[in-house]
Amino acid sequence: MMSTSIRFGGHYSVPMVRGGAGELAPLLTELCWEKYVRDTAEFDESADIDKLDKIDYQALFWYWIAKVWFHENPIPREARKTLDATREALRKFNATLLEPKFREYVRIHGRDFARVGLDLEEGWVMNELSRSQPCVLIVERRYAANLGLHVARMELHTEQVLWLLADLCFRMELSRPVFPVLVSDGFHGHVIKIGGLSGIRYKHPRGITVEPDWFVFEDSWPARSLLAFEQKYGGAKAIEDVSRPPAWVISPEDLNRVIVGFVLEYDVVDALSHMFRSMATVSSGPVRPLWKTFGLMSRLHEGNTKPIAKAGVQGLRYYAGVRQRFNLPSADI
Repeated sequence: MMSTSIRFGGHYSVPMVRGGAGELAPLLTELCWEKYVRDTAEFDESADIDKLDKIDYQALFWYWIAKVWFHENPIPREARKTLDATREALRKFNATLLEPKFREYVRIHGRDFARVGLDLEEGWVMNELSRSQPCVLIVERRYAANLGLHVARMELHTEQVLWLLADLCFRMELSRPVFPVLVSDGFHGHVIKIGGLSGIRYKHPRGITVEPDWFVFEDSWPARSLLAFEQKYGGAKAIEDVSRPPAWVISPEDLNRVIVGFVLEYDVVDALSHMFRSMATVSSGPVRPLWKTFGLMSRLHEGNTKPIAKAGVQGLRYYAGVRQRFNLPSADI
């Protein structure tokens, strides 16, 4: 079952399962201060936006553009007639001119608009306006049912979305999680930031072996993570990435349960058209989960997850010292 009005982000109330850190709380606190042990999600909803740091201020500003301003000022139909027309309209858009209206809106109405997440169209619009580039929403086809025809998207099966994400991880060579990815349990939407595939195998203090093809991500949720194993969010069972705190790791099988999609600039999609053909070729092969081909993908990219893997190896060296103080067994890298 799936809600037809899923929104991503926002300050909605989700019952949090407490005590997820369990007996590892002292170790996890040593590795990551509060993030891995915090059980309560508390949001800063102060109306004084001048107290926000630059990053949070800009995030709130663009959120307002997508959630409030866009609905009062829809993109003109003629700007969507051709790709060149869209490029020109986005190039001319000047967000700085809207800042006085944003500040006046917050002064009168406060920040309640930020409590409600963005729907897929609003998220897509925010990406186009903030990047000043035409964008394509790569989306799991079940979630595309209520999208307007003007929303540029590529509708795929869940496993195909996951496969493309893995391929992008090899190409982007990230050293930390920065790539936004939409997830949902069918009722609540959420945004995590992917950093790539782990690239290393190690034994987690929970007794689980983290594999090289597991995804590394960070979660801005102000408690542990909505995808943490104890939350049972759509069946996802993420665990703390002790090699790269405050990140988390999740198996491709589990991420496949909750992934909805992500946004790419049109030029990126066009430049990587061969990647989509590769996906079609793999999809037409023997019936098996597409993530089972990650090993082949790794060889094609010559195992190029180096930045994020290097960060993991360095992190495990620090973890080794912490582990000894808590009398835990070897990480078995």
